[in-house]
Amino acid sequence: MQRALGLPKDQRRAREDELAAQWKDRGYFEPQQLSQDRSKLFGRRLTSDAQGADIGVLVPPYLPLFGKSGDGPPSTSKVAWSQDMLERSEEALEKWGCVLLRSLLTAEDVAQLRTALGLGGVVNPKTGRWEVPKRAAEAGVWQQQHDPNIAMGRYTFGRLHLLLRGSPEYEPAAVSPHASVAPLVHKHFEIQDLAKSPIFLSEAQLVIADPFAELQRWHMDSATGKGLSIFIPLATVAPDRGPQELLPGTHALHDRRLGLRERWRRCLRSLTASHGAVAAASASAAWRAGDALVLDAGTLHRGLANDSLGAPIPILILRYDPKDRAPPGCRRSWLLTMTGLGRLLSSVFRLYAWV
Repeated sequence: MQRALGLPKDQRRAREDELAAQWKDRGYFEPQQLSQDRSKLFGRRLTSDAQGADIGVLVPPYLPLFGKSGDGPPSTSKVAWSQDMLERSEEALEKWGCVLLRSLLTAEDVAQLRTALGLGGVVNPKTGRWEVPKRAAEAGVWQQQHDPNIAMGRYTFGRLHLLLRGSPEYEPAAVSPHASVAPLVHKHFEIQDLAKSPIFLSEAQLVIADPFAELQRWHMDSATGKGLSIFIPLATVAPDRGPQELLPGTHALHDRRLGLRERWRRCLRSLTASHGAVAAASASAAWRAGDALVLDAGTLHRGLANDSLGAPIPILILRYDPKDRAPPGCRRSWLLTMTGLGRLLSSVFRLYAWV
């Protein structure tokens, strides 16, 4: 398949028309595809069974926008993606394995998501009163009271993972940001020559970091080649409140289009240019609520410690993968190997930056 970047305008338009025809043949534009009842697709099982598996939920080119009246799931505001924005974002994903999209969601979008997910920290639309932000355990209990099938777990101290995919109660709200990020998702997979394989939402989870949450280990989400992970904080994240940290260029280590030497060359070139690990929040620029950090799923990343005494930090995470390359795409031993490699690269380039 011919790459979309760098094509003349007429050829690019022809390529877009061809892709639209392919999506139409797969039923992406059919009303029943966009409005299907996901509770019938997955049933009332533990939501942990839905993570990383294809349960019949394909990713449409957009999501139908629900009204703002509160009668349906919250919708995110429309984002005017220009061709230049798409190309620059995709180029950043290609080179660095990451791109930070400022103000993808509006303050109203964030408030609606916090209300729908029971996080507090907003004015309750029914009572008109301010709700105190819920701690991780409180939010988990609140969600399980409304949907007992919600699965959750603590993999590091102070950080609760709530798995929302497959929940008829919470999945519609959790996936609503897809309406804003869909153009980049489809641009990425189309450019990566994966348009022949339908893309599905492989994960939707909410991670809440309480004060004093510990540092996570380095990890990647998938070794399948070209998945996407999207992190959207629902509260502003300062450098000491547990932002995501990543090793730019490490996604190239899983690029099957390249030889082993070229993979390492691209990885080390990016790490050298960035002086090692970078965080989504810095002393000069916080990671604001509604900003979206988009990662190639092969990029090594981790959540930093939350050393503050403030309110908990909730982060919504969406993951996308090709249907024929379900995550993680490797054995547990390889995931552990990459964790060790992340520690090594982080240490080496911390010394490099200091010298």
